[in-house]
Amino acid sequence: EAKSWSIEEVTKRLDVLIYLFLKQNQEKGITTRQTIKELNDIGLKDFEIAKILGRSRSYIASELTQLRKSSKDREESVQNE
Repeated sequence: EAKSWSIEEVTKRLDVLIYLFLKQNQEKGITTRQTIKELNDIGLKDFEIAKILGRSRSYIASELTQLRKSSKDREESVQNE
C-alpha cells in the first residue's frame, strides 16, 4: 500500500534535496551570496531561502539588500559611461 505524504513531508524532502544540490555547488566554488541570488531569482522568499540554507531570515534579507545595492550601483555606473 502506497503511503500518502502530507505537504509538510514533501516540502521537507524537497528542502533537503535543494540543500544537497546547493552543497555541491559550494564545493564547485559558488558562494553563498550567489546561491541566495539564484534562489531569489527563481522566486523564493527570504524566509524560504533561510530555511533551505539553515541561516536566519535577517541574514538572507541583509544579503539580498547588498545584492540589490550592488546591482543598482553597477547600473548607475554603466549609465554614467
